[in-house]
Amino acid sequence: MMRMEWITARSYRLRMVLSFVTLLLAVVPVYFIGRALDPTMAASISTEGGDYFGFLVLGVAVVPLVAAAAGTLPAAIASGIGTGTLETQLCTPIGLPALVAGLCGYSLAWGALRAALVVLLGVALGMHIAWSGLALGMVIVLLTVLAYLPVGLVAGALVLRFRTAAELPKLAVYASVFLGGVYYPTSVIPTWIRHLADVVPISFGLRALRRVLLQDASVSSVVGDVGALALSVAVTTVIGMYALRSALRHVRQAGTTGQY
Repeated sequence: MMRMEWITARSYRLRMVLSFVTLLLAVVPVYFIGRALDPTMAASISTEGGDYFGFLVLGVAVVPLVAAAAGTLPAAIASGIGTGTLETQLCTPIGLPALVAGLCGYSLAWGALRAALVVLLGVALGMHIAWSGLALGMVIVLLTVLAYLPVGLVAGALVLRFRTAAELPKLAVYASVFLGGVYYPTSVIPTWIRHLADVVPISFGLRALRRVLLQDASVSSVVGDVGALALSVAVTTVIGMYALRSALRHVRQAGTTGQY
């Protein structure tokens, strides 16, 4: 399924080239904004690297991955229902985890490549990275992405059951950008809603990632954030898979799998 997506994407070469050009154009303004506001932001992000440009680059790199994790599956299910391919896929001897991986795999792999290029562009523009923490940083990013995949599972269940995701993926991403410390540290969020940041997975992921890659922090210093991410993944994945299995069971019994 991922190979099919790759063949399709490769046939639109101009769009692929323009996506990389857009990526470059997105990083350059981040550089100027980061350098201009660095004196102002340095104190408030001292525990997350102290470099506002690096702070922004990691946030900008991770958000599209989170958006892909939350939005790819419901979009793929909706497309499969409309084209009739989902019913065919469900008739094959494939397990649900493999089906989810096949529907989401290409988008997540493409998003990971773009995120890596964003970081490399940041390094080329002067961002300092502690390369010794790269392996741990990749684990943190993986956990962050997996923490948002259940949003896609629940949204996919809604598409199957009600033919709409009720804007759940967008709501999750917007809330994460607002509360998760993507463009500013969570410490500057008004106190009356700051506690909500403690339940947004990306806030744990970005805080740990910035400490590891920008400050060369040890595993022990980020174990709390990583543990919270892992717990979130374990609990919400069970809920998401249950919701998706229940929705599939319903549409099969009702005979509406291919009904648009």
